[in-house]
Amino acid sequence: MLTLQGISKSFGSVTAVKDVSFSVNKGEFFSLLGPSGCGKTTLLRIIAGIYQSDSGSIQLNDVPIDRKPMRARDTALVFQNYALFPHLTAFQNVAFGLKMRRVPREELTRRVSEALELVRMSSFAKRLPGELSGGQQQRVALARAVVVRPSLLLLDEPLSNLDAKLRDEMRGEIRSLQQRLGITTILVTHDLQEAFAVSDRIAVLRQGSLQQVGTAAELYDAPASQFVAAFVGHLNLLTGNVTAVEGGNATIACGDGLTVSVFANARPWRVSDMAWVSLRPERIRIGDANLDGGSFDARVADITYLGGRVDLALAVNGVTIRAHVPNVGQPMPKPGEIVRIGWSRDDVIARPDGGE
Repeated sequence: MLTLQGISKSFGSVTAVKDVSFSVNKGEFFSLLGPSGCGKTTLLRIIAGIYQSDSGSIQLNDVPIDRKPMRARDTALVFQNYALFPHLTAFQNVAFGLKMRRVPREELTRRVSEALELVRMSSFAKRLPGELSGGQQQRVALARAVVVRPSLLLLDEPLSNLDAKLRDEMRGEIRSLQQRLGITTILVTHDLQEAFAVSDRIAVLRQGSLQQVGTAAELYDAPASQFVAAFVGHLNLLTGNVTAVEGGNATIACGDGLTVSVFANARPWRVSDMAWVSLRPERIRIGDANLDGGSFDARVADITYLGGRVDLALAVNGVTIRAHVPNVGQPMPKPGEIVRIGWSRDDVIARPDGGE
């Protein structure tokens, strides 16, 4: 298990990481997610030992590693640019860490061969990095990291230099490799789909501060803040004022005549307070007029055909609502057409903490 407690780091007057605490379970795939400049790479480098934190503590398997040098932390880091030695073959690159650890030649050869086989690079063992594609270089970098059998594998945006198709393929391979080896892994990424696809849990960072930790489903279905909701893909984020709280429900006015009813859920709702609301696009119903969360006439402003689904931009009382409609062969509305839309209170996410 990895445990971070109160980690902070500043560079001059700029605070990169601010009082971050979380734990990563043994064998877990954990991701640090957030926009550029939020502190996720700085945090990873603090864990690796490249940077020294200004305050806080780090323990790996109940052993403090704060003051240990990078080579003594029992971690392995895969860099964004792979950092392979250009003059060494794939085999020699993978073997480098074992040579530094003075592993006997016979064992070294066996472990390097096993690592290359794990990443399907055995037939490329004699090639130099310049003779390999980006995806192949990525596999060699992964093999070099896992061959030393670290307690913790650190991945610093390892797929950002690959094209979209190869990125999808490689993230599946990384997850499969992690599960086969049972190795505790931390991934840094700004790519939501990447984090959701491979992670057991995800930490969302903003301006150096930890916003929320949870599974992909927890982050998407119960975001702790408007920022988290926006970052995990909520498109219909509205702000408004609470106009009524009664019968276990709260009513929020989000526009000129656009009101949304939500379950109060024991939150501190007060009339006239600011609140934010998320109407998830896949939960917007077309043609439903009697749903308990809200029901309105909407003008179809735009249609985007995406094969398996159709995205609609709908104008409702001066507010644009986006809806994702599964394409099952049904007739679709046309631009300018008036349709009835609605949603259930169960499908609405709302928090009485105002806009951000």
